[in-house]
Amino acid sequence: MVEILIKKIFPLIAGLIIFAIGIAQVLPGAVLLQLGGTPYYIFAGIISIAAGVLMFMRQREGIALFAVLVLASNWWAYTEIAFSGFDYFTRIAFVFSALLALTIAQAPFNKLFSDTRHYRTLVHYLPVTTLGITAILCAYAIVSSIPAQKYHDGDLPPPVIQETADYEDWTDYGGSLAGQRFSGLTQISPQNIKKLKLAWSYRTGAQDGLGARSRFTATPIKIDNSLFACTPNNVVFALDAGTGAELWRYDPAPKLEKAFSLVCRGVSIHQSGGTEFCADRILFGTVDARLIALDAKTGNRCTDFGQSGEIDLRVDPESPYALYYYPSSPPTVIGDIAIIGGYILDNQTDQAPTGLVRAFDVKTGALRWTWDAGRSIAKTLPIDDTPTPGNPNAWAVFSADPQLGLVYVPTGNSAHDIYGGQRTTAAEKFSTSIVALDAANGNVVWNFQAVHHDVWDYDMPAQPPLLDVTVDGVKTPALIAPTKAGEIFLLDRRTGVPLSDVTEKPVPQGGVSGERLSPTQPHTAELPSFGPPDLTETSMWGATPFDAIACRTKFLRARYDGRFTPPSLGGSIAYPGTIGALNWGSVSVDPHREIMVVNTSWMPSMLTLVPRDEADALGAVPIFPDKSKPIIDKDGGILMAQAGADYAVKFQIAILSPLGFPCHAPPWGMLSAVDLKTKKRLWSRPIGTTADTAPFGLSLPLGIFNIGGSVTTASGLVFIGATTDGYFRAFDLASGKILWAYKLPAGGQATPMTYQADNGKQYVVIAAGGHGSLSTKRGDYILAFAIEE
Repeated sequence: MVEILIKKIFPLIAGLIIFAIGIAQVLPGAVLLQLGGTPYYIFAGIISIAAGVLMFMRQREGIALFAVLVLASNWWAYTEIAFSGFDYFTRIAFVFSALLALTIAQAPFNKLFSDTRHYRTLVHYLPVTTLGITAILCAYAIVSSIPAQKYHDGDLPPPVIQETADYEDWTDYGGSLAGQRFSGLTQISPQNIKKLKLAWSYRTGAQDGLGARSRFTATPIKIDNSLFACTPNNVVFALDAGTGAELWRYDPAPKLEKAFSLVCRGVSIHQSGGTEFCADRILFGTVDARLIALDAKTGNRCTDFGQSGEIDLRVDPESPYALYYYPSSPPTVIGDIAIIGGYILDNQTDQAPTGLVRAFDVKTGALRWTWDAGRSIAKTLPIDDTPTPGNPNAWAVFSADPQLGLVYVPTGNSAHDIYGGQRTTAAEKFSTSIVALDAANGNVVWNFQAVHHDVWDYDMPAQPPLLDVTVDGVKTPALIAPTKAGEIFLLDRRTGVPLSDVTEKPVPQGGVSGERLSPTQPHTAELPSFGPPDLTETSMWGATPFDAIACRTKFLRARYDGRFTPPSLGGSIAYPGTIGALNWGSVSVDPHREIMVVNTSWMPSMLTLVPRDEADALGAVPIFPDKSKPIIDKDGGILMAQAGADYAVKFQIAILSPLGFPCHAPPWGMLSAVDLKTKKRLWSRPIGTTADTAPFGLSLPLGIFNIGGSVTTASGLVFIGATTDGYFRAFDLASGKILWAYKLPAGGQATPMTYQADNGKQYVVIAAGGHGSLSTKRGDYILAFAIEE
């Protein structure tokens, strides 16, 4: 009875499953073929259907026919991408696994199939042989791809040993006003990095209930023996640098319900050298647009600053959009002034608040000057003049050169981020640029535009590091300008003139009605570009054939003509996406060896313009976190109003498969080093694993999405968190080898820092609290690591 039951069930179930797999591929495969895609999935579907029918009829030839499909799949994978490592394996993993399951499962039940004279050839030898051949080909593909991912051997000059006092502190967000993210400390080195242990941790207690809006991206500063930092809800605290003990804590009680994202990247300090109250003062911005000054020793308000210790940064407090603006980065303190910009919520309305850059007296809070990037003539505003609504903002961290008296401002684009048909001449000139302002009066000294007529939200996202580089044997004051598009421009920081060749290359045209695209975009001709290679249909992948078909179909239905494909009515792919190849983490540099370290992510976005009448019919209006919610479609696209423009935009931050994987093949994240003297890449390697994102915790070292920055030390180390797998890592600057890794208790999407405490120990510190947009694990940790003998 049992044998009869099995006899009926096994061939029936096996046949139905393979038949269903075939049906599920044929129809979507036909759509894909109609769009100009590969015919493979129709072929695979037809063969699977035929194999399923034969199995259902208890014919051993069914399994043999499926083995033929696996062999054909190997040939197809090779013709598409050759032996390209894991990408090769994913193309055949599904059919290989299915054949393996069939071969193993049918073995005990050979007698249940009708006998044929081809038994040994068709049923036993062909499937088993196919499995063996496929396993060998996959192993070869993975092994043959290793040389491209190997760590490059290399030697560095000996570390630059200077007075330790030069690097005991970390005085600004990027280490100094130069923003190099470099330390001359050498106590922690490649030779003893294995002894690096957690020395202390601090819980801020400010993460509970903040939700997906919060991003714990703070980098502490260190002065004397105190650390100063802030939480996503703007609680500022001071810690003992050697023990992590809390010295004081201040809560400004911001209006969180009106904030679109809860973020505080850091605080700044002004030191006067005196001993009186507020001689040294901490300055920081809040998510409800205030600039506050605190006494660095006690955490109490400096009541002589502004109104009882604070300044209201809202230009028009009565506007319904007043809190579309707030500072997300710490002010830049140069001399006795604090210079601050602000973030403006993207893609909502042309009446968004102005993105002014303002300078305030650090002692009194008096306004020294105001720069409006939306003016027809770039100059400082009279205090009573009306600023331009929706002008290019400046949300990233600024750099400054006190000797030149210049502050370097990375700008965003205008309020209509994804449509530029109605922008002003001034907005066109100063958007997506590095603008050098005279720190004394705010006048423009020079500006360099990285993207012309930016309609991809490629605003300048990162603090531009300053260093002296060797040009034709002469040390030249330089500035590094990292961009979302992946280009890195090396400029003379005195004049803005490029120190490496920049060429204007033609880019895709054919925007929507009313748009006026730039015919060219600047590219670095000598420095390596960190923009991704162009996408093709074969760049799409998936964990299953069904994922792969869906991703290929999405790609072929969208417009994509390479980098700078203009947004369209049918949907255009922006690659890298609007988060960019680089973001606010910037780059780190070793100024003595003249080496730059770059971490990048490659994630395409989908931009679809929606005509005004259609958008209005769908109910697209500017959103308010305490009143309205965005309109989200089934693909995760968010309809953003762009009120006042001819078009709204449906913005899809990532193009994902039905199972939630990125549609494009890895690597998704890379870490690289560049010699700025030769302008050559020293090494480049994937960074991060799929441990916290793949099903079943599968950890594959494919290179994963990352956001945050790195720190480089004179001993030849690179420290970085950033990746979505939750690890804090140390790399060898010479070779790119991983020397140390620590699993953080929460996402480490913050830039680390390092210093020497009064106890003589060097510490490396990182904030671990997660990032709402990346869905990394939430927490409220400040972690400090030191060498333990």
